[in-house]
Amino acid sequence: MAFIRCCLTTAVLVICMLYAQAQTVYYPQGSSQLLRSTAEDAAMLLQKAVRNSQFSVQSYNTIPSSGIILVYDPAISDNQACKVESDGQQFIRFTAAQDNGLCFGIYQYLHSLGYRFYQPGTIWERIPALSSAYRKTDTLYTSAYKYKSWFISGGHNRWIMDNSTVYNWDNYFGDNGHNWALYQRRNGMAGAYRFAGHRSDVMTPAYLATLQSNPCYVACYDGSRSASNRSVPDVNNQAAMQLWATGIEQKFTQYRNAIFSNTTLYANQYRNFNYTNGLIGVEVPDGSLWGNSTDNSSCGVSGYPKESDQSFRLANFTLNKISTQYPDRQFQVYAYSSHADIPSSSISISNKLDVQVIPTAFQSESSAKGLMNRWYNRHGNISEYHYLNIPQWGGETPMFWLQDMKETLQRIREKKGQGIVWEASPAKFSSLPFLLAANQNLLDGTTLENSLRTFCDDMFAEASGSVYKLLQWWSNDKTVAAGNFMRDNKYRIPLYLQLVNEAVQATRNAAPEVKERIRELKAYLHYMVLYYDWFFDQRAYKDKTDKAATLCIYLAKINKLQLVNSYFLILDQVSKFAATDAFYQQFNVTNGTAYQNGALPLVTADEIDAYFQQDLSRYGTLVDQYNFEEAYSIQKQFLKNNLKPLQKINVQLGYTNGFNYPGRVEFYIYAPAAGSFSIQYTPQFEMSGKGYINFTLEETGSALNVLNDISVDNTENGKSGTLSMNIPAAGTYKLSVVSRFKSSAALLITTNGNNFYKNGPFLGSKTENYRGDLSSLPGYFYVPAGVKKVYFSINNSYSATGGYASAENISKAFVIKDMSGSILVPRLATPQDSSLFYLEVPAGTNGTFLRATKMEQYNLSFANISNLQWYAQAYVPCSSADFSISVINRNGNCITMLNAVSNTAQLGWEIVDNGRTYTYQGKQVELPEYVSPNAVVTLTNGSGCSVSRRIGDDAAYQKAKQACASGAPLPGGSNPAAMVYPNPSTGIYFCRQDGIPQSATEICVTNTQGALIARFKNVSQFDISKAPAGIYLYRMLLNGEWLNGRLVKH
Repeated sequence: MAFIRCCLTTAVLVICMLYAQAQTVYYPQGSSQLLRSTAEDAAMLLQKAVRNSQFSVQSYNTIPSSGIILVYDPAISDNQACKVESDGQQFIRFTAAQDNGLCFGIYQYLHSLGYRFYQPGTIWERIPALSSAYRKTDTLYTSAYKYKSWFISGGHNRWIMDNSTVYNWDNYFGDNGHNWALYQRRNGMAGAYRFAGHRSDVMTPAYLATLQSNPCYVACYDGSRSASNRSVPDVNNQAAMQLWATGIEQKFTQYRNAIFSNTTLYANQYRNFNYTNGLIGVEVPDGSLWGNSTDNSSCGVSGYPKESDQSFRLANFTLNKISTQYPDRQFQVYAYSSHADIPSSSISISNKLDVQVIPTAFQSESSAKGLMNRWYNRHGNISEYHYLNIPQWGGETPMFWLQDMKETLQRIREKKGQGIVWEASPAKFSSLPFLLAANQNLLDGTTLENSLRTFCDDMFAEASGSVYKLLQWWSNDKTVAAGNFMRDNKYRIPLYLQLVNEAVQATRNAAPEVKERIRELKAYLHYMVLYYDWFFDQRAYKDKTDKAATLCIYLAKINKLQLVNSYFLILDQVSKFAATDAFYQQFNVTNGTAYQNGALPLVTADEIDAYFQQDLSRYGTLVDQYNFEEAYSIQKQFLKNNLKPLQKINVQLGYTNGFNYPGRVEFYIYAPAAGSFSIQYTPQFEMSGKGYINFTLEETGSALNVLNDISVDNTENGKSGTLSMNIPAAGTYKLSVVSRFKSSAALLITTNGNNFYKNGPFLGSKTENYRGDLSSLPGYFYVPAGVKKVYFSINNSYSATGGYASAENISKAFVIKDMSGSILVPRLATPQDSSLFYLEVPAGTNGTFLRATKMEQYNLSFANISNLQWYAQAYVPCSSADFSISVINRNGNCITMLNAVSNTAQLGWEIVDNGRTYTYQGKQVELPEYVSPNAVVTLTNGSGCSVSRRIGDDAAYQKAKQACASGAPLPGGSNPAAMVYPNPSTGIYFCRQDGIPQSATEICVTNTQGALIARFKNVSQFDISKAPAGIYLYRMLLNGEWLNGRLVKH
C-alpha cells in the first residue's frame, strides 16, 4: 500500500509539473495571420523565459477559462487599447477591438515582465528569467497619441537575395521585411491608426480620361490644364471637386464591401481594418499642381487663392460629401509642400479633419517651428511628419540632430498633439536606437538620453561609454552636416573608427554576444566608408561605377544582418542607369547577375574584422585632433581675442531653382541679455503678381517659442521697410528668412551688440551673397586650444574638363588669415584625396580665431572643428583708452560714472546693454539710471585703439554700488544668468534662468532704502503694478540659491 501511495503521489506531482510547464496561447478561430504569428511569437518568447516550460498555440471557438487567451471585442472603441486581466495563476486574457490593439497589449505586457527588443535579431533581445508567465493584473494598455509610428522609406520587397514568400501578409515582404515589421510591433510602434497619405490610387486611367475630356476640371498650373498624375481639381469648379470626392468614396466603399462580404477570405484585412482604413485620407497626389494662373480655355476662372486655401477648400468639400454616406468617419490630410501653410481665416477647418504637418522639408512658408506654431494655434487635430536618415538623401548614414528630435517630442506633448509619423531608414545603429527612444518617450516620458544609455549599458557591457559617445556624435549638429554638405560627413569617419576601436579593446574579454554586436557595428561602419567613398566622389555616376559595384556587392553580402535596407539602397543605385546598361543588368535587385541567383556568399565574421582593420589603417589617422566647441563657449573667447560683434551685417539674399524657386537662410544669435536688433529690408519680386518673404525669430532649445513671424509679399506691404526684433532674455535664438517665387532681398541687420553666427557649413552659399560688402562676411571661426591643424573639405571642386581644384585654387578662393593678418596656405591632406585640405595653425597660439576674407563658389566644410562662422570685427585694445567706473549718490539715486584715462579730444563711448546701444563723447560719461551691471562698455581713443569690458566685472564698482544702496542687496547678484523680464516693466515680471522659465521659491522686493515692498512664494511671475515708478531691488530664492538683482518699474 505504501508503494502504491508513493506511486500515486509521484504521478500527481508529475501531472502538476507538466500542467505548470505546458501552457497554451489561444487565439480565436477566424484570426488573421498577423495574430496567429503574434501568438506564436509570444509562445516562443515565454518559453525562453520560463525554465523547463513548453508553450504552444491553438485556436478556439469558445473562450477558454485558462491559459493565455487572445480575444476580439468590437465594443472597444479605442483602436490601440488592450485590456489585460490575469489572476496571476491560471489565466491571462488580452482583449482588444482588432489586431492592432491585441499586438500592442501583448508586447506591452511582455515589456512589463522585463523583455526588451533593442534591434531585430536574437542577439539584441533581453529575455528575463521568469518562474511563470502570469502576473496578477487588471490593466488597460493604450497611448495618448493617435499617431505614433514610423515606416521604412522606400519600403522593402522581395528581391533576389531575400525572396521568401512566407510573410506576404505582413507590412513588408521578405524575411527582412517581416523582421522589421515584427520589431515595430514588439516595441509598440504602430499607433492607433495608419495615416493614409497621398491618394495617388484615385488617379486611375478612367479618372484621368475624365479630366482629359473636361479640361476645366483641372486646376490651371502655369497656364496649362493638361491632365497628369499630379493634377488637382479646380476648386472653382464644383463638378471637378465632386469627381474627386466621388472617386475617394467609391474606393473606400468598394474595398470595405469586398472585405466585409467575406471576412473569412479577407481575415487579414478585416481584423485590422480599423487601423488601415478606419480613417479616410483625402490628400492630393504628391507634387500636386495647384491652380496658379489663368488661361484661355473659357473656364470662367479669374484666379486662385493661395495653395493652402485650395487644399482645405477641397478637403472640406470632400469630407462633407463622403460624410453623407459615412457620418461617423474621420478624415486625414497633409499640410505639405506648397500647401503647408494654414489656410486664410475665411477658410474653416472641420473638426473631422486630422491635419498632419510636414515642417522640415519641401515647405517655404516659415521655419519648421514657425509653421508648427501657426498650426497648433489654428487647429486642434494636429500631428507631425518627420524624416530620419532616409536613403534617398544620405544612404541611411547619420544625418539628423538629436536636439531637434527632443524639441519635436516636447512640442507634441506640450501642445497635446495627435502624435508623429517618421519616414525613416531602418539602419540598425544610426536610426533604430533613436526611433526606439522617441517611441518610449511618448509612451512613458523616458528621456531620449536615458533610453540611449540603457540600450548601450544592456548591449555593450564595458564598451557602453564608447558606443554612447558614438551615438551622440551621430546626432549632433557639430558633427553631422545636412543639405548640400551631407557628403562632407565622410571626414568624421576617423573619429568614429577611433571610438569603435575603443569599444573593441574594451570588450576583449566580453561575452560572445557582446563581441557579435560590436562586430555588427564594425560592419555598419565599413558600409559608411564605402558609401562615402562613392557619395563624395564628385564625378558623374558613369565614371564611378567601380565604387558603386563594390557598394552593391557589400550591401548584398550584409543584407541578413539588417544593418541597413540593402534592397532599397541597391534599387536606388541601379535606378541611375538605364535598364539596358551593363551596370543595371549586373546589379538590379530582380535578377542581377552579380548575386549568383541569390547564392552570393554572405559576409563572414573574419571578413568584417579584416574590413575594420583595413579601414582603421587607411582612415584612422587621416584627420585628428577633433574638438567641437559649442557656440556659447566660443563667444566667451571674443574679448580675449580682441573681437566684438559686427555692428551691421549687409547681405543680399537670393533663391534657388527648386520647385517654386525657394530660398532659405538662417542666422543664429547669441544674446548676452534682453534687447533687440533691427532688419532693414529691400525686397525684389521677379514673378509678376507673386512673391513672398518671411522673417521668423525663435528661441533655440525650446519646443515652440516663436517670437516673431512676419511676412512681406508682392503687394503694398512688399516695399522696403524696417523690422524690430525684440529678444526677451539672454540666450540663443535663430532668425530664419524664407522665400519663394523668385523673391530676393537686400538686408541690413543692426545687431545692437548681439553675436550673430552661422551654424553649419556656410562658405560658398548660393543664397547669401556678401561680395558687395565682404566686411559683413561671417568669416571668423574658432580653433580650440590644442588643435594644430584645421582640416576642411571642398565638395564641389571638380569639373569634367578641369578635374579637381588645387590647393592653390582654394587658397585664392577664400584667403584665410590669422589674427595678425598673415595668410595661411591650405595643403592637401593626402595625395589620395583631392577634396581634403588642412591649415597649419600658427605656432604659439592657444585657442585662436582665423578668418576667411573672401567668398567664392566652393562649398567649404570644417572636418575637425565646429562649423560655426561668426559675424565679428576686430578692435585694437590699448591702455591709453582705459577707463574707470565710479558711483555717486545724487539725491538718493546711485549714478554710474565712466571716467577716461586719456585726455584726447576724440574719445568715443559705446555702451551695449539689454540689446540697446548708447553712444557718447568726452572724457566723462554719466550713465542712465537703468543701465545694468551686464552693460559692456567700449571706449575708443580716436586712433583705432579701444578697450571693452563689462561694468559688472569691476569689483570696486560693485562695492561702491552696494555702499550707495545703503546696504541693500547687491544689484546684479552673484549669478548674472538669473534674471526677470521684461525689465524695465510696468510691474509684471517673469522669472528666468539661462533664458529658461523658472519657478522661484521666494521673491522679496525692496526699495533702494531696503524697505520691503512685496514678498511672493512659489511663483514664476510676480506683480508690483501698484508700487510707484522707480528703481527696486529683489532677492530671489531659486533652486536653493539666493540671487539678487534690480527692477526698473515705469
